[in-house]
Amino acid sequence: MDFFENIGRKVAEAGREVSQQTKNMADVARLNSDISAEEKRILQTYSEIGEAYYENHRNDSMSEFAEKLEKINNSFRKIEQLREQIKTIKGVTRCSSCGADISRDSVFCPACGAKIIKIAKETEKADTRICPQCGAKVGTDNRFCSNCGESLL
Repeated sequence: MDFFENIGRKVAEAGREVSQQTKNMADVARLNSDISAEEKRILQTYSEIGEAYYENHRNDSMSEFAEKLEKINNSFRKIEQLREQIKTIKGVTRCSSCGADISRDSVFCPACGAKIIKIAKETEKADTRICPQCGAKVGTDNRFCSNCGESLL
């Protein structure tokens, strides 16, 4: 029986070791997860500090970070240009009254109700002119705007 007791002890001991190793692995995984969460908090705080610095010094040409600030400024300008290209492709413009995105063909802004004044393009034909009231194209012989009724005399 001594043989079986010895085997039983060894099996029990091995079970305790496996259990302890499993617990250790779980503890390490939890601690690594906690470390990762703290590192994310640090990166978020770094980002917030950088954004606050940028907001306070974006036009500071004497800053030790002037070159990096200018890179950010250039990126913001490029983003705005790209957004304008998207609006052009989509046929959208901005309301001069409230800033809402509206269809280029709108006569009134659907967001604020303002009358949309269209600006004449330099390439307009010689036989048309632009109504000063609403910006619509009208013939040079028209006495009244066909869009808004404004006198063109």
